[in-house]
Amino acid sequence: MLFPALWKVTPLVAAWFGHEHNPLYGTVINSSTNILELGTGVAGMIAVTLAPRIKHYYASDQEYCLKILQKNIDTNSNIPHDSSRKKSTGKNKHSKNQEETLISSRNISVIELDWETTSVKHIPELQSCILDVVIACDCIYNENLIPSFIEALVDACSLGMDNEEHSRNGSEQEKRPTLALIAQELRSFDVMEPFMAAFCEQFQVARIPDHMYKDLGVDDLKEGGGFVIHVGILKSDIV
Repeated sequence: MLFPALWKVTPLVAAWFGHEHNPLYGTVINSSTNILELGTGVAGMIAVTLAPRIKHYYASDQEYCLKILQKNIDTNSNIPHDSSRKKSTGKNKHSKNQEETLISSRNISVIELDWETTSVKHIPELQSCILDVVIACDCIYNENLIPSFIEALVDACSLGMDNEEHSRNGSEQEKRPTLALIAQELRSFDVMEPFMAAFCEQFQVARIPDHMYKDLGVDDLKEGGGFVIHVGILKSDIV
């Protein structure tokens, strides 16, 4: 796969999600999961990694990013997973198993979303959507972005609350709380401290523990590695 320059935390998160033994698979992330990524950027690495495993992925960012983002998603789609590649018996031919595991962009939507000017709830593609996970990687590097980012995160995690249809896997179930997964490079305490204060005001927050990265090749996400993923659940969703 070819990707443009990325924030340092994004490849780590993509590698974590790309491992077949990721502890979120089968529970939080499965074939019925809908995911929104805030501040996707132009690469779409996490979208391409997760799309084959879920129902739908919404990759969002400001308008100027979208054309390149769509191009990169298309470029890195319709190719076999690394884990599914096998020696071919004929030139430029894939086995049946390979064809079945092609990465597809058909369940990835690229959408415009500027948290500072537009409410998540006003995005047409999301208005009737129930999100299971909201992902953001290295979106907070400026203290001035914190209020609008938190507002977008709250709105995204609140989507679908008034929707009477909470059907999952063919049966009616109560909607599970939407998980916010926020990945950051630990650069500036002056930015991280007010962000965590604002995040914890609205969400029940925990750092993903080191054992959830064990033997997955992402040691930099462990404590002391310079990067962190926090998981949050809206306090209003916790009974």
